[in-house]
Amino acid sequence: SGVITLELDGALQTEAEISLTDDGQTHGVRIVLGEKPAEVTERSEAVDNMKGRASGNQ
Repeated sequence: SGVITLELDGALQTEAEISLTDDGQTHGVRIVLGEKPAEVTERSEAVDNMKGRASGNQ
C-alpha cells in the first residue's frame, strides 16, 4: 500500500511528497492511499504524463 494520488491545490503532484512553504496561504491537499494493480499503474502514469504535456507541465 502507499500513495495512489497526491494533489496540492487541485493540481496532481508527480512526487509522493509536499514541500512546506511559509507563504501565509491556506492550501488544499488530497491524498488517496491504497494499492494500485501494476497494469492500472502503468496506464495511469501514461495518462498523467499526457495530461502534463497538454497543460504544459512536464
